[in-house]
Amino acid sequence: MGGNAEFKTFWKSLEGFCKSGENCKGCRSGKCGYPPCAIRKCAAEKKVDVCSSCPEFPCKRFEGLAKTYPTLLADARRQREVGLAQWIREQDERAGRGFCYADIRYG
Repeated sequence: MGGNAEFKTFWKSLEGFCKSGENCKGCRSGKCGYPPCAIRKCAAEKKVDVCSSCPEFPCKRFEGLAKTYPTLLADARRQREVGLAQWIREQDERAGRGFCYADIRYG
């Protein structure tokens, strides 16, 4: 499976987290998903869709999560810089070129 097809599968999964459906209103609605998710609770309290939109970004919680995902902080900073809609367009362009993320910490 090529990078573009894998990205489309990944993106479809992400969309499932935020789109309303018949049985699920999205994890941010608090109606489904992992109930004690601290990031979801924080986003709901601060009324933000993504962490990069938060005035407290990057917080300790986000920085802790970013330690396990090497591109997370850079991607979130780019989201903040250009806006979420532009960032999504950029990701679609990257997918079209067949990019993939790799954890460079491990050989």
